[in-house]
Amino acid sequence: MGDAGKGSSGRARLRVGGLLGASLLVVVASWWFTTRGSEPATPIRNIVLISIDTCRADHFGAYGFDGPGLPNPTPNLDALAREGILFRSVVSPIPMTLPAHCSMMTGVEPCRHGVHDNLNYRLDPEHETLAELLRDRGFVTGAILGAFVLNAQFGLSQGFTTYDDEIGTGHASHGINERKGDDVTRRAIDWIESHREEQFFLFVHYFDPHDGYVPPEPFASQFKSHPYTGEIAFVDHCIGQVLERLKALDLYDSTLIAVTADHGEMLGEHGEATHSFFVYRSALRVPMIWKLPGRREAGVVAGLAGIIDVMPTVCGLLGIERPHPIEGVDLSPAFDGDDAVVRDRHLYCESVTPLVYDANALVGVVSERWKYIHTKRPELYDLAADPGEQQNLIDAHPDRARLLHKQLEHLLSSGIKQAGADVAGRAEAAQRLGALGYTSGAGPAQFSLEANPDLDDAKDVVGLNARNRHIAELIARGEYAEATVLCEALLADRPTFFDGHQHLAGIAVAQGNLAAAVPHLRRALALKPDDANTLNNLGNALLSQRDFEEAAGHFERALKVNPDFVVARANLGIAMQSLGRSGEAIRHLDRVVRRAPRHADARRRLGLLLTNAGRETEAVVHLKEAVRLNPDSVLTLSSLAWLLAAHSSDEIRDGTEAVRLAERAVRLSARKDVLALDALGAAHAEARQFPQAIHAAEAALRLIGPDGPGRAKAIRQRLARYRAGKPFRVESE
Repeated sequence: MGDAGKGSSGRARLRVGGLLGASLLVVVASWWFTTRGSEPATPIRNIVLISIDTCRADHFGAYGFDGPGLPNPTPNLDALAREGILFRSVVSPIPMTLPAHCSMMTGVEPCRHGVHDNLNYRLDPEHETLAELLRDRGFVTGAILGAFVLNAQFGLSQGFTTYDDEIGTGHASHGINERKGDDVTRRAIDWIESHREEQFFLFVHYFDPHDGYVPPEPFASQFKSHPYTGEIAFVDHCIGQVLERLKALDLYDSTLIAVTADHGEMLGEHGEATHSFFVYRSALRVPMIWKLPGRREAGVVAGLAGIIDVMPTVCGLLGIERPHPIEGVDLSPAFDGDDAVVRDRHLYCESVTPLVYDANALVGVVSERWKYIHTKRPELYDLAADPGEQQNLIDAHPDRARLLHKQLEHLLSSGIKQAGADVAGRAEAAQRLGALGYTSGAGPAQFSLEANPDLDDAKDVVGLNARNRHIAELIARGEYAEATVLCEALLADRPTFFDGHQHLAGIAVAQGNLAAAVPHLRRALALKPDDANTLNNLGNALLSQRDFEEAAGHFERALKVNPDFVVARANLGIAMQSLGRSGEAIRHLDRVVRRAPRHADARRRLGLLLTNAGRETEAVVHLKEAVRLNPDSVLTLSSLAWLLAAHSSDEIRDGTEAVRLAERAVRLSARKDVLALDALGAAHAEARQFPQAIHAAEAALRLIGPDGPGRAKAIRQRLARYRAGKPFRVESE
C-alpha cells in the first residue's frame, strides 16, 4: 500500500474514510495473498459475498452521508471501511437485480451475458461464475438469497453446492417473495458455523432497501422520515452480526471481505421513484469496499471501478486464471497504489425498461468524469461539475459526445446478446416479481445504437412508468378497486399500452373471475400477437371456461413462439387430458418434468395420468417427487397414498407410508376430502388396521351424499372387504 499522502488526481489516494458498499464479499481459503507492502503474505482461507440490493453509495457514513438530524446509518460498515480499501467511483451496468448480479458473478456486461431484465432471461451456462471457479478449486459453495428475483430458475445458481432460494415465508408486504434481513443473517451464520472447518465461499443477498421501505424497530423510529435509510441501517446491523460471528469463530482475520451493491435508487430524482427505468447516477453508483486478511491499513481509490470487477479481482487475489473474454478487471493492483487499472476506463450501462412503454431503450457509457446516454434525444453530463446530471451538455460539447459515442460503439461492437429463455414457473415468476414492484418486462430487448424514430424518448414516458408502477403496487397489495380505476384511466390516455390490459386481466384472475380476464387478454394479444405469456394466460382463462380446444390452440401457438416455454407445455398437457387425449398429455408432461424436474404440479398430473394408464410403477416415482416438492397438496398426498396402499405389486405397497401420507392429507383437508378419506381407509387396511379403515371409509361415505352414487358404490365395496378383514387391491376393483 502506498503512503497516505501520495497521489494526485491520477493516483489512488489512500486515506481513512470515504467509501462504503452494499455487497459483502468475504474470501477465506488456503490460498495466499501477497501484498506489495511490508506485511507478510497472509492465507486467504474462505470466501463470503454479501450483496445489499438497491443500495446508494451516498447513504453510507463512509461515503459522507449527511442526513440532517439523522444518526449514521452504517457504523458497522464504516468500521470495516477503516480497515479496508474503498473505491470512490463504482458503477453498476444496469439498475435491475438479476442482470446486475449476473454481471457481478461473471465479470461480463449485460450486452455480453444477455440478461437484460428480471423476468424474460436466464443466465446462459456458457458464462462461468465465481461460484463455479471456486467450486472447481475445492471450495464448498453456498448462497443465502433475500428475494425471489434471484431464484435458481434464472440461472445464477451455477456453481453453488447450496442455493437457499426457497423463500416460503417473508415480509408481510411482499408475501413469499422477500426474506427479511434478520432471517438472511440467521441462515448465513448457521451456514458458516456448519462449514467452519471447510474451505468455503458464501454469497449472502440482502433485499431490505428495496421498495417498499419498512425497516423494523428501532430503525423505523430512528429514521421515521427516511425509511429507505432506515432499511440500510437495519442491513448494516445484520452485517455487523455476520462480522461478529466471523470474529467469534476466529475466521475474520483470515477473511477477504469485499462490499458492493447491484444498483442504487432514484428516490424521486428525474421523476423516478425507485429504479429500473433511468441510468442516471443515483441508480447506478454503488459502494465498494475490500477488507484484506491480516491488514488494518485503510485507503481510498479514486478511479473508476464497476461491479463487473468483483469476480476478476477475486481471481487475481487467489491466483486463479480468469475466464475469457470478460470486461471486468482485477482491481487488486490498486490496493497497493497502482491505479493504472482504474484510469481511463469506459464502462457500459443500459436499461430496457422504456421498451415497455414503446420508448427507446437506454444505452450509455460512463467514464470517471463523463456520461453519455444514447437514446432518441442523447444526453451528455459532466459528472465532476454536475453529479446530479441536471445539465445536458450534448449541444455544448459535440466533440466529447462523438468520442463517447464511438466508445459505446466499441463496447457494442460484437452486438447485443439475447439470453432470453423460459423459466419453469414463468407465470408465477411474473406474479411474484410484480409483487416486488417490477413490471412484466420488455421481452427480448430490441435496441441498438440506432434510435427508433417511431418510439418515444424515455424521458417523455417516465410519468407513464410511475403510473404503471403505482398500479402494480396496488395490485400486489390487493387494492383491486383503486387499481382498476387507475388502470382504466391510463388506458383511456394510451389505449395501446400492453401492460394496462394485462393488469386488468390479472385483477380479474386475482378476484377469481377468469371469464372477465378473457376480453382483456384478447386485447393484449391483439397488440402483441406473438407474446407467449399472453397466449399462455389466455389459454389458462379458457381452460377455466372448459373451452379446451381453443385453449389448446393458444398453448400450441405459445410453444411455436418459444418451444422451451415449460408452463405453456404443462398447460397443453392439461388441455389434452381434458380433451381425453391422454397419450398426448403424458408426452407433453413428460417433456415438462425432464426440462423442469422441480415442477411439482406437472409431476402430480403426470403421476395421475400414468396411474390411469396402468403405469403405476412410473406413477409412484413421479408422485413421490411431487410430494417432496409440494408436501401440502391434498390431491398428491392422497393419490400417492392410494397407490402405496392398493397397488398389486408387493414391491410398491407400503402400508405404513400410505397411512402417514393419507393422514396428512386428511388433516390438511380438515376431514372434508373424499379422496383423502378413501385413501386413508385403503392405507389402514393395507397396514391391517381394519377398525381404522372402516372408520375412514364410513366418513368418506357420509361426505359423498346423494350426488356421488358411483363413488359411493365403490367405497361400499371396499368397506365390505375391510369388514371382512381384507385389504383392497387395484386389480380387485
